Amino acid sequence: MHRTCRTLLGAGVCIQAFVALLAPPAGGGTASRLYHDPPEVSSGGMANLLSRFHPLRGIPGPQEPPSLYGPESFAIGSTLEAYSFTDNATLNSGSYFIPPDAIGAAGEERLIAIVNAGIECRNKSGTLQWRSSLRNFFSSTSGNLGTTCFDPKIVYDHYEGRFVVVALEQTSAASGGADESRILVAVSQHPFPNGPGTGNWYLHAIDSKIQIGGGQ
Repeated sequence: MHRTCRTLLGAGVCIQAFVALLAPPAGGGTASRLYHDPPEVSSGGMANLLSRFHPLRGIPGPQEPPSLYGPESFAIGSTLEAYSFTDNATLNSGSYFIPPDAIGAAGEERLIAIVNAGIECRNKSGTLQWRSSLRNFFSSTSGNLGTTCFDPKIVYDHYEGRFVVVALEQTSAASGGADESRILVAVSQHPFPNGPGTGNWYLHAIDSKIQIGGGQ
């Protein structure tokens, strides 16, 4: 057996490597090799360099990522009584809608909630600013709106400071209207719309084509 000891000194780093080789046994046969512990490396820049060349040295173990959720990551602030299921009937001639499709968005100064066929706006203190049925809210887009506005969506664009409202509207000959369906879109003119009228919103109706009563 031959053993070589090599010591490298530099920048406070001491490296001792031991390499052992087992010579082939007398009389022939296949040589075998003994694997010893990897070189011991003290602190210093060379230690960081050498650790890259050994799979078991200098590599941290698996780390648990910090949790984004937990009992202390979110706290509920003050709450308020807002648009209710019965308010929908009050604003829509006694008609209730199931499910209510409740949705809302928070802007810089206003909170807007929609419950299927009705919409309301409050300030951040919870004081009601205005309330309207979706039928009246979108009334300027057509003179022949039906009573059915449904599936509303609302988001607040914090880049432009605008609320965006989208709803579907359907009329049919069976209910005294025309057989048609539209996508209704409203964009607030500023971050704090003070009413449902055209002075506070840009409103638009997009015609769509679906089957109503067997016709297009």
